[in-house]
Amino acid sequence: MTIDLAESERPEQALRELAANFQTFFETVGDIILVVAPAGHILYANQACQRILGYSRAELSQLQVLDLHPPEVRAEARDIFAAMLRGERQLCPLPLIAKDGALVPVETRVWPGRWNGTDCIYSLIKNLSAEQEAKQRFERLFHHNPAPMALTSLPERRFADVNQAFLERLGYRREEVLGQRAADLDLFPDRARQQRLVQQLIAGERISNEELKVRCKDGALLDGLFSGELIRSQGRAYLLSVMLDITERTRAEQKLRDSEQRYRALSADLERQVQARTAEIRAASAALQASEAQYRMLFNSAADPIFIIDLQGRFLAVNDQACRHYGWSHADFLARHLRDLDTPEDSINAPARIAQLAQQGQAQFQAEHRDAHGRRFPVDARATKIHYGGVPAMLAICRDISEQIKAQERIAFLAYHDPLTGLPNRVLGRDQLAQALVAAADRQRGLAVLLLDLDRFRHVNDAHGQAIGDALLQAVAERLRRQLPSPGHLSRLAGDEFLIVLPDLAPAQAEAEAIGVCERLLQALSAPFDLAGRSLSATASLGVALYPQHGADAEALLLNASIALREAERSGRNRFRCFEAQMNAALMRFVQTREALALALQQQAFELHYQPQLDLRTGAVIGVEALLRWQRPGVGLVLPDAFIDVAEDSGLIEPIGAWVLEQACRQAAAWRAAGWPSLVMSVNLSAVQFQHGQLVETVAAALADSGLTPQGLELELTESILLQEDAALRETLTQWKRQGIGLAIDDFGTGYASFAYLKRFHIDRLKIDRSFVSDLQSDDGSRAIVAAIIQMARSLGLRIIAEGVETLAIAAQLQGMGCDAVQGYLYARPMPAPELERWLQARDNTAQA
Repeated sequence: MTIDLAESERPEQALRELAANFQTFFETVGDIILVVAPAGHILYANQACQRILGYSRAELSQLQVLDLHPPEVRAEARDIFAAMLRGERQLCPLPLIAKDGALVPVETRVWPGRWNGTDCIYSLIKNLSAEQEAKQRFERLFHHNPAPMALTSLPERRFADVNQAFLERLGYRREEVLGQRAADLDLFPDRARQQRLVQQLIAGERISNEELKVRCKDGALLDGLFSGELIRSQGRAYLLSVMLDITERTRAEQKLRDSEQRYRALSADLERQVQARTAEIRAASAALQASEAQYRMLFNSAADPIFIIDLQGRFLAVNDQACRHYGWSHADFLARHLRDLDTPEDSINAPARIAQLAQQGQAQFQAEHRDAHGRRFPVDARATKIHYGGVPAMLAICRDISEQIKAQERIAFLAYHDPLTGLPNRVLGRDQLAQALVAAADRQRGLAVLLLDLDRFRHVNDAHGQAIGDALLQAVAERLRRQLPSPGHLSRLAGDEFLIVLPDLAPAQAEAEAIGVCERLLQALSAPFDLAGRSLSATASLGVALYPQHGADAEALLLNASIALREAERSGRNRFRCFEAQMNAALMRFVQTREALALALQQQAFELHYQPQLDLRTGAVIGVEALLRWQRPGVGLVLPDAFIDVAEDSGLIEPIGAWVLEQACRQAAAWRAAGWPSLVMSVNLSAVQFQHGQLVETVAAALADSGLTPQGLELELTESILLQEDAALRETLTQWKRQGIGLAIDDFGTGYASFAYLKRFHIDRLKIDRSFVSDLQSDDGSRAIVAAIIQMARSLGLRIIAEGVETLAIAAQLQGMGCDAVQGYLYARPMPAPELERWLQARDNTAQA
């Protein structure tokens, strides 16, 4: 009998080649692979294990597998591994401990097998350090963000984490927030709208620039501008939300959010190659079959595309994940070359990479690949030189990093751009200005700073809603962008305010060029905007400051451009103004008046004068109006028209208004107790007082401290207050009406209030503005307006009072037209409390006589 020795050696050769590839794969894969004897000592550890844990191969061979776990968890690890081998668990989450004592977060999977002819246990251990680093990067971004941020777990909708800005702005301690629902903390007055936004997020929609009021721990309300999205981390779903505090009308664009997708666990195999050789491997030996199964199991554990390529760039084998990701079948790949994956721009690097691999045995690099449909995407590639089918080859693992790069780009974009318009935000805009100033100084060139503010933009939101307001801002930004000269920078600072920087100007022509740009911008905005089938008009005001004439740094230029902008708005809007030195004088007057008002509060330099209001039919005194006066040192008695705007702009109107309410209520209570029980005190309220959220408490405190009944107080509102229509305003006015406080509209006829406002807010009385009353006898238009107001009030069941009555003829004409009450110099001028009290007593004495 003749024995063919070559034939008998083929199974052993195949077995040796598979074992070599098996060993190469073990040493190439980035995860830890251990082969452990049933008794627990380590038979084999790959290079990844040595690199990650810091042990040499010789040191590892002297260790038990449980020695790689911290002592405190070894008993738990032994139980988990036993359960995994019984099929009761799939993975072990316990960490490993490196040689230097550092803890390494991992996930461990085990299964029984054979090693060198004996029973063993295979361990595939995935290093989770990268995921934890990504989580730490996210947490640093989250916790260091200057904007309030929150992470809400789903489906519980409880706060999983909030950053320091959240706690500081809302006034909570961390332990008071974590684990709570927003409803538990009563954070949102408009809970229904907040729930709708949450449902949008849960449905996978992003929200951006959604306005919502937020209640602080102390009860104060903030106006928040919310953005958010649904993210996933470690198998859990969360809502990530960020709030910009726009209570003071500034919005700081915040860095937001990163959600690093975890790579999905394995799924590829080498079916075509394995199946092509199955018969040969099975015929070789049972050991060869066992080795093949173990090799396939490990190879298929990779979640990324895997290629085996010869050193000429031809594909020898790919896994199923490669086919799914690139869109080619196994057969398609075997007919292709590596250059079919590389983009034309990146293919020039391929020869150098193959040469590096041939020389060094391994290579790691980033490349740009394309799939069967032409889609381009970046990959992180790791390649190792191997032998495959008896020929030199390379085993390459390619990980698609598109989502990671997109997430990084999204973070960078949101950090420096406005998400609504796509323009640079305040941070980037200021940086562009700073760089332009450096260049201008170096080259001795000029520069212009333009601040643009939309005129009465708030009315658009009030009348048409925030969606239309956002659409208008986007359309305005686009028109401004088209008119921007090159070079030039356009950014959105906050709300409806834009910054335009015109760099590299000839100093002598800088002002003329800036004026030309302003004229083109105003002309571009003059055409109506078609928004969702609505035609809206928008105008703007601009302030201009020039470098170096008006400032040598960004702060000075922005300040002076802001002063010029304010002057343009005061001059009638829809125009521009260049900064002039005398504008600083107006600013100085504002500052001086503000400081003098603050001092007047401290020194009690304010006083109230009172003007009586009379029933036009009976002549009886039915009430008085409290009128503020300021005894200013060196000036004398100052009327409110000279300082009330400064008080409102500086925020001093709130303490001044509280003082007026307190003094007026106390005086009214004293007069009612002294013999005038039906006297009603009228007090004027500023629109600004409604914006600070404490007015209800201020009124309640004034009534409580003075003992005045609510029926003895009438609050006079301007028509502009009603135009702020929102839920909080309605709630405030309804509450006052329920208490019995009277509500009147001051200077009626000069604003925009409609019948609907008067009915909706349950107004009691209208006060006809003095400008109509004074012209009543000489101007047909004024007569028509007064008659219309009186007729409308009658139809709505409202009472009417006319102010500024100075002649008997006007009083008689008002009575004939049906007016209820009057006040004016015909009857009495405004006077201090003691003088008015003597006036009341004199009238009483006259009536008794």
